[in-house]
Amino acid sequence: MLTKIREKSQGAFAGVILTVICVPFVLWGINNYINDGQESPVASVGKKDFYQRDVAKAYEKYQQNLGGLAADEQNIKAQALRKLIKDEVLLQYVYRKGLTITDDAIRDFVQSLPYFQTDGKFNEAKYKQLLTSQRMSSNEFVGQIKNALLMEQFQQSILNSSFATPYDLEHFFKIQNQQRDVEYITVPVAATAEMPSEEAINAYYQTHQTQYQIPEKWLSNTLN
Repeated sequence: MLTKIREKSQGAFAGVILTVICVPFVLWGINNYINDGQESPVASVGKKDFYQRDVAKAYEKYQQNLGGLAADEQNIKAQALRKLIKDEVLLQYVYRKGLTITDDAIRDFVQSLPYFQTDGKFNEAKYKQLLTSQRMSSNEFVGQIKNALLMEQFQQSILNSSFATPYDLEHFFKIQNQQRDVEYITVPVAATAEMPSEEAINAYYQTHQTQYQIPEKWLSNTLN
């Protein structure tokens, strides 16, 4: 499994690792492990609390991924909070199930990352320089990589063991290739720039009040 994940280090999964390296304490909620806040948490997963500052950090990461494009701040923050909760639920689950990765496997994975290599070989000086620039210790970084690998390994184990029945394939094929015949007509409507006056609106309402009424209803629930 780790071999497959290591092969992906050149692709999408590498982006996750690169973000961990380039953005200080970017792992969701990492600041809570080293600096408990006094404010009330915005969400809790088991014994893990997330605060507004965690959402703010996650929001900043989303903004970086969007490349400065305009986006709905509240919607992005809501997505960031859902990501915090989702990752923490998954992380707690894999630890509760006793899943683990050996230190040697983590070391081999880190050394295989191109961000720490020079001429295709692991460069320890470059590794330490990058972590120092982000004010991260080796233990903190390795811990983040371990969590990321555990979650990735668990998710891949589910994906790799999934299967589809002949019925599922047939049903999917039918949906993907289905066609629909649609008929429509265009009804021209004369455009008008005139708006009715307040007097005209009130006069119409006074002569059509019954159209704006509903039958009376008996309320079954009464106050004691």
